[in-house]
Amino acid sequence: MTVVSDTSVLIHLARIDRFQLLRQLYFNIVVPHAVWRETVDEGEERPGAPEARTAREASWLAVTPV
Repeated sequence: MTVVSDTSVLIHLARIDRFQLLRQLYFNIVVPHAVWRETVDEGEERPGAPEARTAREASWLAVTPV
């Protein structure tokens, strides 16, 4: 199953060290460009940014236009 995520989900799951739950529950995660920018580009090393980068590199998180 593919799911679209917002910023809050990525950040809060990372904060409680449960980011991998997304991968366990859903095959693919899609985030809009605005979510990627807020979480990773502007969030730099805050919770969620490193995890989202890793997930994108592993190809189970995709950034897409809305």
